Amino acid sequence: MVEQWDRQDDARRIGSRPKTVAEYYALEQPLLMPLPDEPFETGRVFTPRVDRYGQIPVRTNR
Repeated sequence: MVEQWDRQDDARRIGSRPKTVAEYYALEQPLLMPLPDEPFETGRVFTPRVDRYGQIPVRTNR
């Protein structure tokens, strides 16, 4: 389903712009740097607990 959504988004136009999202990406792609060879973790796993107010503290946020 995600691949289908990607294809649909590629055909989308933003506002009244003359090109589709895919066409703009094709212009920008050669300017992008390659991904690094080493993996980089972009997320963290937390096991928060719900307090008596129904809030879940994660780091400094509730």
